[in-house]
Amino acid sequence: MIMRKKKLRLRRILFVGILLGLPTMFTTCELEQDLLDDKAISESKQEPSLEKNAYKKGNELLEVSYVIETTTHFLTGQERFSDIDVASMTPKKEKQKVKLKLYENGQISMVIVQKTLNNPIKIPHKTKGSPVDEVFKTVIENNIAGFYNKKGELLFSHAMEITDHSETVNQLMESCDNYCTQEDIGRAVARLQGGQLIDNIEQFMSKARRNGARIVKEDEQFVTMRMSLNQMDIRSTDEVVLMIDKEQNRTAGSKIYNQKGELVLSTLYGYGPPEKPFLTAIKQQSKETLPSGKEVIVEEYSKIDKIEYKANI
Repeated sequence: MIMRKKKLRLRRILFVGILLGLPTMFTTCELEQDLLDDKAISESKQEPSLEKNAYKKGNELLEVSYVIETTTHFLTGQERFSDIDVASMTPKKEKQKVKLKLYENGQISMVIVQKTLNNPIKIPHKTKGSPVDEVFKTVIENNIAGFYNKKGELLFSHAMEITDHSETVNQLMESCDNYCTQEDIGRAVARLQGGQLIDNIEQFMSKARRNGARIVKEDEQFVTMRMSLNQMDIRSTDEVVLMIDKEQNRTAGSKIYNQKGELVLSTLYGYGPPEKPFLTAIKQQSKETLPSGKEVIVEEYSKIDKIEYKANI
């Protein structure tokens, strides 16, 4: 049970950590797998080595904050399930405040704090856990994720590879060489949101082809391509199918398939208007195996709002 709780906590970073970039999402998947090994878990109550002096004072280039609210439920259809299966399919709703900083060297730090829901899901049979054992705050910095309870005590920590954003820094600095508009800053914020914003479709497709991507379908508005994920993780045998909106220069959705050709994860993205092209919604469906061995579809919908940002240029 302890293992499962920690896996779920880290799975939540798949959504909150969307700002860290697509490669980081797959690194987090590896992290969930690593947690199945007792040796990969740090139960130390000591502060993780975050190297507080790694960033020079005053070189924060961009500060971003937002609120993400995620609802999780199970799509069961008309099938009957055992009591233990039903208990494991408890719906979930949570709210988090995220603060992110982008530094001039392309590195990122992030703090994620649990927030109180206005309309929580009421579950009569739910047993309250101890606040001491629950993750209240997550700090991601210098490739380490530290998980803290409400008292500020470190519960555990884990190494976590974070995408370098030097290209985003360079693009922002070039855009703001003479005069920096809110739209310039807004596009930089959107670029941090997992690479869903594509500046040049032709260059993107050309680079993807060189890396082995195959064009599955293309029309005037959309292009669908398929590529191996071993470009991001040499251990991966999965493939991803991306649907690109050529009119909006954005990723409309993605699907990940395993080596057997089975759908592992399906994702759809929602965005704001062109002048503020932020990622505002994520809808994901994945399969989960219940205690009985039956498989069920898990659907998670995340709404991202109250996006605020400030550039220190």
